[in-house]
Amino acid sequence: MEPNPSETRELVEELLEEWGDYEDASIMHQPAARRGKVITGADVARITAVIGLARHVHDTSRAVLLLFDAGHEAAATPLVRLAYEGALTAAWLVQSREQHGVLAFLHEHARTRAALKRDASQAMSSVYREGVNQLRDTDMTPYMGSLDSARQFAQVCDDLTPGGKEAYVLYWIVSAYSHASVQVVDLYFAPAATGGIPSSRAKADGTIGQSGLLFLTASAMIWSARAHSYLTQDKTH
Repeated sequence: MEPNPSETRELVEELLEEWGDYEDASIMHQPAARRGKVITGADVARITAVIGLARHVHDTSRAVLLLFDAGHEAAATPLVRLAYEGALTAAWLVQSREQHGVLAFLHEHARTRAALKRDASQAMSSVYREGVNQLRDTDMTPYMGSLDSARQFAQVCDDLTPGGKEAYVLYWIVSAYSHASVQVVDLYFAPAATGGIPSSRAKADGTIGQSGLLFLTASAMIWSARAHSYLTQDKTH
């Protein structure tokens, strides 16, 4: 059965209202795999990452509603994709064993920063080359040895149960509208008859629909908040 857009919209609004009561939790706990162990820098990184991702999912969800209200469904789709990715990543961080997940998360951050530094050093503009030494977090050495990887989101989905291919397929669908792609071009043209010329649409149309986008938004909010409450151990939330 297809979700009812008005009911899902109401759910999103309720989740946003409730989140305001719990997002500033001051007491955080270790996940089960680290419970009772001395808190290290990686543990602090995991906690702050989950908090930051959960907060960003909810801030992004507010922006999604604003775009819907303004009639910009297509423009909201990349934000739904961002919320969805953030929520699954937060869930992955609390489910991963020992420090493997958070080390992979930090390693990917350092890897992309190192790649940026390398490319900027080869830029024609002196502004880029001179700013290279100001780039931080480019050393991957402290984060080596993880059995997990955050480089491909498909690998993150495969590590989740439930998740797997179904989770990645949904991510792939919304990602198609988040890059310069044929799907984005097709938003602005109606299908043409065989051999004909596509006709221009007055307004972008053809994403997965507001109903589906709201469903993914609500799901992302629940999953990210669940990862957050798992670390706060707030039973009410």
